[in-house]
Amino acid sequence: MSDTQKSIQEMPPKINRFYLRHLRENVVQLTQEQLAEKINVSPETIRNWETGRTQPNQKQRPTLERFFGLAAGGLAVDIKDILTQDFNAAYFGDEAARERLKWAEKKRKLAEFLGAPPPGSK
Repeated sequence: MSDTQKSIQEMPPKINRFYLRHLRENVVQLTQEQLAEKINVSPETIRNWETGRTQPNQKQRPTLERFFGLAAGGLAVDIKDILTQDFNAAYFGDEAARERLKWAEKKRKLAEFLGAPPPGSK
């Protein structure tokens, strides 16, 4: 196996930029600047992660996941999986899950209005 093939296999899945933004805004309720200060990166770095321009490197990613209390790979979730879990939780009375579903619905409607694919679609 070539070095290129090995490095492709070893690359972790991309973080879900929408989930990262949701965690920052709704769970820890921080601005990009505040989060950047807490994990020792620039606000521009946070913006780039949330827009999908760049991904956290091998040192930054575990720091970010620990900050949010996630297991390794916890930011690389499929938005559909999150929405399914939230739908189930909301059905059983989880108010935070209901709020996340409202947030996702607003983003979907905005994407439709702008003629863009909804967040999380491929």
